[in-house]
Amino acid sequence: MNKVIDLKLGAQLIAGDEDLAKEMIVMMINSFPEELIKLKKAYEGPNWNIILDITHKLHGGASYCGTPRLKKACARLEDCLISDQKEHSDYLFKQLLQEIEQVQEYVWLQNSQNPP
Repeated sequence: MNKVIDLKLGAQLIAGDEDLAKEMIVMMINSFPEELIKLKKAYEGPNWNIILDITHKLHGGASYCGTPRLKKACARLEDCLISDQKEHSDYLFKQLLQEIEQVQEYVWLQNSQNPP
């Protein structure tokens, strides 16, 4: 099973710099609250075009941060929406929210176990 966060993978994606990978994860996590509000509001509509735009943005960030499960969840929802397979969109949307939460929890646990 893929790790929630894989710093070695993240470092490989950005010239072997693990500190930069950590910074990129923090930047991505800092964007989560605003993106979650937008995602949930769009889902109420539902407005799948807005969800696709936000998912695409998250997918780009996840592609460079060493967050393989989040990247996969973004890719699956993005592919579903692009190919207009709406019958899977609810499930994949919820899976994306779950993976965002998992990344947040992982970082929170790491920070609580290793305070600065």
